[in-house]
Amino acid sequence: MPLPRLRDSLPRLVCLATLAATLAPPEAAARDLFRTAITVDGFTFGGATNDATAVWRLLRQGSLGASVPFYQDNSALALRIDLRGLPATLSSPRNGTDILLRVGRNGEITRLFTGATREEATERFDRFLTGREDPAGMRRVIKEWVATSPVDPVAGNPASLLGRSVAADLDLATRLPGDDGSMAPRAAGWHGSAGLGFDEHSFREFDTRGFSLPLGLSYAFGEDGPEAFLQAPLALSETKGAHIYMLSLAAGVRLPVVTTPHLRWAVTPSLRLGAGGSERVGGGGILASGALGSDLRLALGPFTLGLGNSIGRAQIEPMKIDTIELPYHVRSWAFRNSVSLSRPAGQVGGLPLGLGVSFSDTRLAGDRMAVPSWQEYGITAKLGTQAPVQLGVSLLDGENNYHGMRVTLTASF
Repeated sequence: MPLPRLRDSLPRLVCLATLAATLAPPEAAARDLFRTAITVDGFTFGGATNDATAVWRLLRQGSLGASVPFYQDNSALALRIDLRGLPATLSSPRNGTDILLRVGRNGEITRLFTGATREEATERFDRFLTGREDPAGMRRVIKEWVATSPVDPVAGNPASLLGRSVAADLDLATRLPGDDGSMAPRAAGWHGSAGLGFDEHSFREFDTRGFSLPLGLSYAFGEDGPEAFLQAPLALSETKGAHIYMLSLAAGVRLPVVTTPHLRWAVTPSLRLGAGGSERVGGGGILASGALGSDLRLALGPFTLGLGNSIGRAQIEPMKIDTIELPYHVRSWAFRNSVSLSRPAGQVGGLPLGLGVSFSDTRLAGDRMAVPSWQEYGITAKLGTQAPVQLGVSLLDGENNYHGMRVTLTASF
């Protein structure tokens, strides 16, 4: 390149490097949550970040012009973004005033923002982004995000607020605090439990790790009587250094139907209210759900065969997380079924030891999900009967090449 051309291009190159540096973290990993590639008048540059607020600022009205000093309203523009797995493009031709938005791998969602000037079209896009124009259109974008993104914090995968809640609903129906899973009668009075869980999830190019603190309290009205309960699971997940916080509260009653020495059956209706999200991952929502669970146990010699079933309906509404508020309006039916087999295995330290294996299948219907179904294969070891301590390890396998693992330790009192 001749020296004069190099001198003329130098300010542009400096601007490109500056913007890329603001988007890319100092130690960018091989696969970041968000990737950007901007082409302005033939100059292309890109960046990566694990903070949704950087992308949010870039998309807001006037931010692009401020970030690229040589950008003009008549510049040819193409902004390509990978939103933690969901591709999107924003483009306008040279001397054009309209802006075209395409979302999805095959442009499933297309939206044209028109205006007498580029600034007017940009303002319309900003109103669309913040839900002030065509809210239904922005909700379609969020639904596509849930159906595509491997690490959406609200819904779409087993590590999300919805995924964890579906699993907890069946746990409530089959294992209330202090329940050792045997055929023994349920003692009257108060029961409580606390635990610690670790989970790891791998989906496409993203990994998520999390910790949970399940807390439960119940009261049985007489031996094998109706049992009211509260459950408050807390969860903290991390993906690419971004933390996701989740909390829910479930309440309901377990209603014994059959309580014989060889056959036990109970049904459990419950309601749940929860919230979760992350500003850095880009999303937050409030979950309201109801579920009906069934717990059937059969005595087969020294073995106990357990059959668990739950059906639930959940809806998720928007929740503002600091500067980001996205219109989550997710509707889903959840079906989770399990089978378990356990038996006594001697004693350890004078306490009875029980071992078991289990399998569960989870399926979601309604709005599309990135992982619409998954299976869980588990083993458990239980020590004690009056106040049992249980250790569980399970492997998860689901659609679209999803894999996971859970380890839980629960103590009853």
